[in-house]
Amino acid sequence: MRVLYWSPGSPRGAIDEALRALDRSSRENPLERPAMAGLIHRVGRDREGNELYATGFGGDSSRICLRASHGILRAFPCVTDVRLMACGSGKIDEERARLDGAMEFAGCDGAGRDLNVFYHCYGSAHSSVVAASIHIGHLPPSRVPSLGEVCGLPWFDRVTHDQIGFPYFIGENPPGVGVFILGLGSSRSSARRFVENFVELCGLSSRILLVDCLPLAGLVVRIGGFMSRRMGAVTAGRLIAAAGIRRRYWEFVSLACRARLKVMCGSAIRADRGPG
Repeated sequence: MRVLYWSPGSPRGAIDEALRALDRSSRENPLERPAMAGLIHRVGRDREGNELYATGFGGDSSRICLRASHGILRAFPCVTDVRLMACGSGKIDEERARLDGAMEFAGCDGAGRDLNVFYHCYGSAHSSVVAASIHIGHLPPSRVPSLGEVCGLPWFDRVTHDQIGFPYFIGENPPGVGVFILGLGSSRSSARRFVENFVELCGLSSRILLVDCLPLAGLVVRIGGFMSRRMGAVTAGRLIAAAGIRRRYWEFVSLACRARLKVMCGSAIRADRGPG
């Protein structure tokens, strides 16, 4: 069993908690890497043979990454030997119950899939939705779609702030390859770092493709998203965001086609950071 100790603050709290499970102090465990947010640190092996790890985050990133990790486990039910343990004020059981309902609603079930593709951006509401929709054929790769086609996508500009971090299942293409959208919030670098570390911890590095779509969310898309999601001007904001998508649409096509090519080649994939 691989046990990941999770702290809602500094990773040091989770590291100390894991060390206490080993009857050791932090002075006996000099880390090879600094206790950086998003990194998963191996702490040691307990008497039962469990491998103990630790990680931690501050602010919204803790909840977002918890949602993402649980969603990844739901997308790969074959991973049965990874357990999350809360430290301090972490409420993993409470969040897991909420996640179960969200994952059922989103159709996040990866049983039988050899590979899942996760398109990610800030809030899984705009750029990731468009790239994923091109991937599964819901948007055309040979022409720029109309405003109505973009706004009419089932997930476009729909995810709210408190849903960021849930992986949402969009479809399959080719058969057996699941396509998801994922929001990583404002602490994108540490959240991305955690997801990559967690994928490796679960032994899924060759079965997940992470595709970063945020560089394609230009100023117009961000303004539209802010108006719609934060200011409540849904109709105007959604149209502005869709107009921004159309301005850079061929870059979205290129990103999605590159991801599909990697999937079809069947090579071991770690991540695609997109343009920029």
